[in-house]
Amino acid sequence: MLKTGPKKAEAIQLSASLEDYLETIAALIEEHGHAHTSDIAERMKVKMPSVTYALGTLSRGGYVDYRPNQPVMLTGAGIAMAERVRRKHRVLEDFFHELLGLPAGISGEAACRIEHVVDGNTASRMQIISGAIRHRNDCRALRNYLEEAFEFLGYAEREVGTVLPALPVGKHATVLKLGANIAEPQRLEAQGLTVGATVTVERLLPEVNRCVCRVDGRECDLSLDDAENIWIDFRG
Repeated sequence: MLKTGPKKAEAIQLSASLEDYLETIAALIEEHGHAHTSDIAERMKVKMPSVTYALGTLSRGGYVDYRPNQPVMLTGAGIAMAERVRRKHRVLEDFFHELLGLPAGISGEAACRIEHVVDGNTASRMQIISGAIRHRNDCRALRNYLEEAFEFLGYAEREVGTVLPALPVGKHATVLKLGANIAEPQRLEAQGLTVGATVTVERLLPEVNRCVCRVDGRECDLSLDDAENIWIDFRG
């Protein structure tokens, strides 16, 4: 519902806190059809004087129509700004939860903190990246890789997401997993590349797509495509 105040709006700087107020008011109106100051205070976990001060500022800026003892209404400018903030929140929360695999609660909290410093264009680009990785068929290998990389985040002191080509030449590591992107894992297993095996990189030859390594003392020649999907435990 639109209701514009009679006074000419002042130019105000919308802080992160004021954007939170607009977002909260929009959510309350959507849920209940109105937004009372007491409901705003309860939802935002702030005291009434803080709400009164914020609404006064937003009223001067032309974003809300605020009168004591009356429900708070968003003006056209307030609705537009609230929707911009809410859209960024949705995009960010989706990016953190669906693409990065963070729990819903953490994703929501992170979105709340970041939505005020990310512009709309940046949010749109994040949305495009997230959609492409999640839905495009030619990103299937990348989806597999990311899922496996996130799987190993909980290992303390482990190099996060380390695959075989990242192993410094001459250093030893333990094979943790053969990734889902390896077309013929049985061929690698026949060469000794199984979970728990000790592996050492001897030469990386990107110009011919090869990785020469030693597995439990035996030389093994494999493609870089396969090597990039062999997960290892390397602690430096």
